[in-house]
Amino acid sequence: KLLGDVRAAKAGGEKAKRLISHWNTFTPTRNALRYPQPRAGSIPILLLVHERTTYLEPALRLYERVHGINGTTLVVSHHGTSAAAWRLVEAVTFCRVRQFLFAAPAALHGAAAQRLHLTWALHQVFAQLEAPEVLFMADGVWPTPDLYQHTLWLRHVREGYCEECVGSLLGEHPKDWTEHHA
Repeated sequence: KLLGDVRAAKAGGEKAKRLISHWNTFTPTRNALRYPQPRAGSIPILLLVHERTTYLEPALRLYERVHGINGTTLVVSHHGTSAAAWRLVEAVTFCRVRQFLFAAPAALHGAAAQRLHLTWALHQVFAQLEAPEVLFMADGVWPTPDLYQHTLWLRHVREGYCEECVGSLLGEHPKDWTEHHA
């Protein structure tokens, strides 16, 4: 019902902002009964979702194959209320899913809006999930089955090599990987 109210509210209006804030604060994590609270040290995976269901559908199929994903939370930050994108995310059963709604300022478009969305979504993950770090997956990057295990391994290596370092950067697989696995 709340999502329907958000969709019905005037975009950018005070009512829409209030409803979106309510959604982001009080909507529970999906699949929380199926999958327990992630252990300390788990790293949530952040995915920004726009209206590109042609990317989202195969990406979610690939996330289902990621080893260890059921021990963390997939955080999906929606830029809009596309019914098709929401249906895809709500069909996820392989891990915990926390959905946020980004209330984009009407005046911002393109790269500026994407940067603001990313900054906002990271803040939500750090504040609401109380996560010390997050794995951000850029739009158009395909997850591999070893993604999460390599993320945990990279953190372990980073902590042993550089105690003052606060982040890591993973590269992407060759472009032809998608042709064979999507």
